[in-house]
Amino acid sequence: MFVKSKRDKINLRDATARFLRADTGATAIEYALVAGFISIAIVTVLGSISTNLRTNFFDLVAAAF
Repeated sequence: MFVKSKRDKINLRDATARFLRADTGATAIEYALVAGFISIAIVTVLGSISTNLRTNFFDLVAAAF
């Protein structure tokens, strides 16, 4: 048992129920997940665009000579 004070005793079931009902940090976690997914999408898109740009640039340079 967890003891908050001499009068109040909290059992594990009550503590677990309160933990599962709490949503204090849920918004921050959701924003972090959204930011993570957006950053992964940006990296993926920029990776494919940079490959295409590099290929086109070297083709233009090779055609110029």
